[in-house]
Amino acid sequence: MQMAIYARQIFIQQPNRRFVRLLILSEEHFRLFHFDRSGAQYTPAINFHDEPHTFVRLILGLSSPDESDIGLDSSIQWMIEKGRKIGGTLRTRRADGAELVYSLSNVAPFFFRGDMRGRATICWSVRDPVTGEDLVVKDSWKSEDVVSEHLYLQDAVGVPGVVQMLSCEPDRDETRNLRGFGDVLPPGFHNRVETRIVMKAYGKPVQNFTSAVQLLCALRDAIAGHMELYSEKGKTGAEPGYRGVLIDFDMAIHYGLEASNKPENWQIVRPILFFWMRYVS
Repeated sequence: MQMAIYARQIFIQQPNRRFVRLLILSEEHFRLFHFDRSGAQYTPAINFHDEPHTFVRLILGLSSPDESDIGLDSSIQWMIEKGRKIGGTLRTRRADGAELVYSLSNVAPFFFRGDMRGRATICWSVRDPVTGEDLVVKDSWKSEDVVSEHLYLQDAVGVPGVVQMLSCEPDRDETRNLRGFGDVLPPGFHNRVETRIVMKAYGKPVQNFTSAVQLLCALRDAIAGHMELYSEKGKTGAEPGYRGVLIDFDMAIHYGLEASNKPENWQIVRPILFFWMRYVS
C-alpha cells in the first residue's frame, strides 16, 4: 500500500510520466514494483545474494539516462532554469506521419484527473509555432474494448457546437507493452491504449461564467451540437452557435450500436455534458 501511495505521488508531480517502477529492499531480498494505468505488477521476493546479476541489472535499468526507460514521455521536453521548469515543448505526429512540435503555454496541464489507474486524462495548453493559435492536447489511456474518441471526432469534423480535432495519435502505446506481455495476457489483466488528440481551444470553462445568461447560452449551443451529431450532421435544421461546445467523447457510443458491440463493462450512467464558453452575444 505504501508503495502505491509513493507511485501515485510521482504520477501527480510528473504529469508526463507513463509508468513508475520502484524497488523495495530488505536485508536479503528485493522486490520490483511496476505501476501503470492498468494497475500494479510486482515480482516475487528475490534473494540478491543468490541473484546478484539480476539485482545489478535492475539497478542499472532503474537509473538509466534514457527518459523512456524510466517511464517518462520523451515527447514532452522541459526548459530548465535554476532547477525549475520555465517552459517546454510537446511533440506529436499527424496521420501522414509528419512531426509537429508545439510550445507548451504552461508547464502544468490545465486538466489532470490525478488517478493512477484508469483513463488518467491530461490536457495540455499549447501554441501553434506558425499561426500562434492556442490549441489543446489531450492525452489519455482508453480501455482496449472502448471505441477511440478520435473516431467520433472524425465524424464531427465541420459540425458546429462540437470540438474540432486537428490531429491524433490513436495508438501511441499499450500497457501490455510496458509490462512486456506481448500477445499473451495473464488472466484478469485489463489492457489500456495510450492516445493523443490535438484539438482547437475554446474559451473559459463553466466555473468561470459570470451570469446565468452565459450558462444558458452555452448549454443551448452544446445541446444543439449534440442534436447535430445525433441527427447525422444537421438534418434537424438546428442552428447551433459556438457559445457552448461539446469537448469530451471518451465514453461516447454510436446511436443504434448493437448490444453485441458494446464493451463488456458497459454501464448505464447519467449523461454529463462538458462544454466551454466561446462567446456571449
